[in-house]
Amino acid sequence: MTSLTMPESPFTNLLHTNFAPSDLEADQIKDFLLESTYQMSNLEDEIVRVQRVLDALKDKFHALSAGVEAHRALLLPIRRLPPDVVCEVFVHCLPSDHNAVMSSAEAPMLLGRVCRSWRTIALSTPRLWASLHVSVPDLSGLHQIRNPHHHRTRVQAKINARLLAIQEWLLRSGACPLSLSLFQLQMANNWNMDSLSVQFVETLLPFAHRWKTVDLRVTNTALTRVMDLSKDDIPLLEDLRIDSGLQALSEDDYGQWTSAGIFEATNLCSVSIISYSIQLSGLPISWSRLAHLTFGGITEWNRGLTLSQVWGILKNCPSLESCSLEIDREAASTTANEVQGTLELSFLHTISIMEGIQVDLAPLFRCLILPALHSLKLSKRFGPFHDVFLAPLDILPLLGGSLKKLVLEPHALSASDLITSLSYIPSVTHFKVQDTRKAFVRGSWPTGPPLICEDTVLARMIPLGKTPDCICPALEVFECDAKHSGFSDEMLLDFIRSRSDPTIPGVRKLKQVRVIFDRAREVNIMPELSEIISKGIKVELHYPPPTHSGPYSPWYGVHSEEVDLPPLPYF
Repeated sequence: MTSLTMPESPFTNLLHTNFAPSDLEADQIKDFLLESTYQMSNLEDEIVRVQRVLDALKDKFHALSAGVEAHRALLLPIRRLPPDVVCEVFVHCLPSDHNAVMSSAEAPMLLGRVCRSWRTIALSTPRLWASLHVSVPDLSGLHQIRNPHHHRTRVQAKINARLLAIQEWLLRSGACPLSLSLFQLQMANNWNMDSLSVQFVETLLPFAHRWKTVDLRVTNTALTRVMDLSKDDIPLLEDLRIDSGLQALSEDDYGQWTSAGIFEATNLCSVSIISYSIQLSGLPISWSRLAHLTFGGITEWNRGLTLSQVWGILKNCPSLESCSLEIDREAASTTANEVQGTLELSFLHTISIMEGIQVDLAPLFRCLILPALHSLKLSKRFGPFHDVFLAPLDILPLLGGSLKKLVLEPHALSASDLITSLSYIPSVTHFKVQDTRKAFVRGSWPTGPPLICEDTVLARMIPLGKTPDCICPALEVFECDAKHSGFSDEMLLDFIRSRSDPTIPGVRKLKQVRVIFDRAREVNIMPELSEIISKGIKVELHYPPPTHSGPYSPWYGVHSEEVDLPPLPYF
């Protein structure tokens, strides 16, 4: 083959210029290119030939590879696992943060779609079917259909199919204790909302003797069926969660709740009630056995628990390990006289309190002795009244050095008050400021709390030189959600850098930082943090995606999949 290099050109000095050749020079250029053009044609032919050879070799390789891989699959260790081991593997495939869902995207249904043997094992393993989350279909838009009566028959057929599927699912669980959750989107215009709830609850009732954990978010009418159960009907029940939505109980229904056998279940040790017309103290709960208690449902019509009611409940719960309570302003006038003495709760390690309007929680905490307390969550109820968020300033000085985790959902807490609050708890290792918009309280609307985590807050967490002169010297995990991330990118970088130095005496090294901003990124600090991250510190920074919004946006009317158009406003 001749040389593949182009011979020396007489036009080299004219290449890559704006030179325009004359007719004679154009003919000379064409003559010069004849040889090189001929070589290119030969090379193209050779490329086609070699490509045919390569394609043939690839076809042979893939044919051999398919056969080899098919035989190697026979040697996979999982094929030789005993069925009892496969069962254990399957059980560990179940979702850990929620009950199993009727979906082929998750175990256990996903496991039955792999092969016949796996399906046989899955269907014959009762533990795989011992948990179930049931979602009641949302039919709120059915009334908008032109012919709802004709459509109703088809809808009811689908509902019946789901009810039969629930029965079949639970029958597969054999004699295993059950973990169940039933959820219904409770909307006032929902078609046959009560009827739907009742149908689904009554499908679960035949299995009540195996209920262990039950989470019911349905209408009050459906809950009355549950309240008919006696304590002998639910011998295994340990964890009961009820959310009756915004519906108020009638007097007859309330009387049924106060005598319901389900609250007297022999093994019941965890109770969660979200209701807007229930007095917790009126329920026949065996308080002495409770380890976990949650009660909420503050609205304009229901003011939650008073401090004196909380005091009375806590006195009856010596085994309490965690509690979450909503306390509102009616407590203010009764606190001084009705919360007296001292109460030691030796096992209580986690407390979550939502403070209502004009509530002073300090008298309650002054009377409590909490040697095991290590996690505290304080939130402020939204509402039409704007009073000061007193809880951090009142409570934290009383807790000394025992607190390890603090979560704040503030409504009206200034940056200076936050600094003061944190100075009371030098032992805290995990601090989170949670976005109050996500912690929306039913029956009230967020009204724009101020940014409390400003540069001044992070600056006080930065040690001065090599001295531990800072707040939260033991901090290892820092989290801040969008609406309160008022600090700059530069200040966050300084904070992470300074708290990543393991040589400062008395100051712990950070392990994790997670911040969600509701503003655009100003400075990209991740390259500066790459070395710190490589040493094991986990850093997550989330910024909102850029949008082309605003009343004068030049992007309006541009219909392109690549343009992130803002949504139309609602009026």
